[in-house]
Amino acid sequence: IATDWTGKICVGTYSEWGFRSLDDGISWLPFGSNLRDSELSAVSFNPNGDLFVGTNHSVVKSQNFGESWNSDGVGIQGAGVLIPLPNGDIIAQGYGGGIIEGYAQTFLTTDEGDVWTEYPISGFNSYCISSNGSIFISLDTTVVRSNDNGTSWATVYVEPMGISSMASDFNGDVFIIDNYNGVMRSIDNGNSWTIVNSQPNGSTWSNLFFSKGNLYASSGSSLFRSSDRGETLNEESNSFPGALCIGSDSKGNLYIGGSEEIYRSTDSGLSWHMDNVTYGESPVAFGNDSEGVIYCGL
Repeated sequence: IATDWTGKICVGTYSEWGFRSLDDGISWLPFGSNLRDSELSAVSFNPNGDLFVGTNHSVVKSQNFGESWNSDGVGIQGAGVLIPLPNGDIIAQGYGGGIIEGYAQTFLTTDEGDVWTEYPISGFNSYCISSNGSIFISLDTTVVRSNDNGTSWATVYVEPMGISSMASDFNGDVFIIDNYNGVMRSIDNGNSWTIVNSQPNGSTWSNLFFSKGNLYASSGSSLFRSSDRGETLNEESNSFPGALCIGSDSKGNLYIGGSEEIYRSTDSGLSWHMDNVTYGESPVAFGNDSEGVIYCGL
């Protein structure tokens, strides 16, 4: 899931196609048809509104809503995470053209994707950026923080069982899913952490997301919502098979990508409607721009 301060959010799936909606998810149109023989694995926007997509071949950029693409990150194969930094730089984690087979390598661009250079941190699976600009990255079993746009990093949390998702609210509080303790929260920029909610019935939380002051978390096919910053998580629905991602548009409508389906809620998750997407692929990332256009990658 990719969002930025202008209200953009993007969802994709593992195929060469992306999809966008101009009418709040009622109908969807394909984009990126010229990304043939590619598998989409990550999506992100920079402050200029350019769309970056990580594929199994490279990182590509579009300046016209996916109609055409520039192969900016050639050689960065399998880019599964794209992190837009507050200063406009982008970090991409991939495999560096197969230099070391199966070994994740990380790259940084400081010029809107024209040049990518190797970056010293690798092996991360999720991230969030707090309202004060601090960047948090989970490196499987640790959380690291940067207060200077990624120039330096400090370890702020360790859990040997692993960390699967992160989110930050409008207060700057940071939330992580700890695979041992459950949902953890820091109110002091990561200096200390407390348990706010344990695992539900032995299952595992995933996909933390904030919208309109509510915290959302999925567990299996169920979606939970908290209006008190994680203290209580109430089950809103248990009918999302294979829930892979959560996102929202510029109006605050919620979207869930499930097994070959997209669900939409216009009332903060109280009720859901299955949107008309039947492309035989499972959404893995949502995105929208500041004009309200919603994107879905498959």
